[in-house]
Amino acid sequence: MLDLSNPFVMREDLYACDGTLILRQGEILSNQVIEEIQKSGRMRKREASPLKTSEVFDDYRAVMEEENYNVIFAGDAVKEEVLDIVSEISLTREIYQELELFKVMDHYTYRHILITSLLATLLVKDFFPDRQQVILAGSSALTHDFGKSRIPIEILQSARKLNYEEFLYILEHPWISFLLLAYYTGEAESLHPMVAFNHHEKIDGSGYPRGIKVEDPIIRLVTICDMFDALISPRTYRVDPFNVRGALDFLYEEATFGRLDMTFVKLLISHNRQSKTPIDSLIISQDNTGYRPPTEKNNYSCHEDYEEPDWEDGSTSTV
Repeated sequence: MLDLSNPFVMREDLYACDGTLILRQGEILSNQVIEEIQKSGRMRKREASPLKTSEVFDDYRAVMEEENYNVIFAGDAVKEEVLDIVSEISLTREIYQELELFKVMDHYTYRHILITSLLATLLVKDFFPDRQQVILAGSSALTHDFGKSRIPIEILQSARKLNYEEFLYILEHPWISFLLLAYYTGEAESLHPMVAFNHHEKIDGSGYPRGIKVEDPIIRLVTICDMFDALISPRTYRVDPFNVRGALDFLYEEATFGRLDMTFVKLLISHNRQSKTPIDSLIISQDNTGYRPPTEKNNYSCHEDYEEPDWEDGSTSTV
């Protein structure tokens, strides 16, 4: 049974991509409500089709060519190995529709979930020997941000600091992602909805939306992949991103503070080196020579009435 000790109240009606009402405005989320969503989802006919026959597969190939990833995905052999794995992902019609919605309304989030999926696939294959588990990890990373499609575009792409009510949309997107995927999969506690629900949680309980300690290794890994791309990618609310080294320095600090899984951070650092040094013999400099913006220009991390924290302890938020 899910920990819902902090009740979540729907601020707006939530609809599936086909127009089906999932939850009404004002409804309080409970385990009984989640069970009803699962049952409703199971009643629908769900037929999956292979990703390799879709436009998504071509878009996967394109984002691997980005400059920030030319070390991680260095060489055709690495790219083809990862593409071969994700080609085995099968998605339902509703998932394809959600992806198409992102591609049309918010191309940044679309490319972000593609690269997060590819990066998670690359890293997880070094950790889990079972190929089906690797495929599942890549697939769940692909759907981790689905709730952002329900954020008004003027908030999602705002370059200014949000007011409190607008900021709540950002804090609540993991809930909405979870609810959508609980409905689409019919299994609220399966990997796809749980990755979506918990990818902003930290292993010490300092994340959001519930402040729980994350145990699942795949969720821990997707969190790191999600953060890495968020830090190094230009956005409307962060026009001055970290460079790759600066982002890796930051993630290493977060792991040192006990917020992220150190094993997976080291794995990401290894893949960002040409030598691909095994993590048990990895030497990590702590001179922090990478570039970070003078101030963390992430207007999603707080709202107008929020006093900026002292970033000297390394703490921040990415979305």
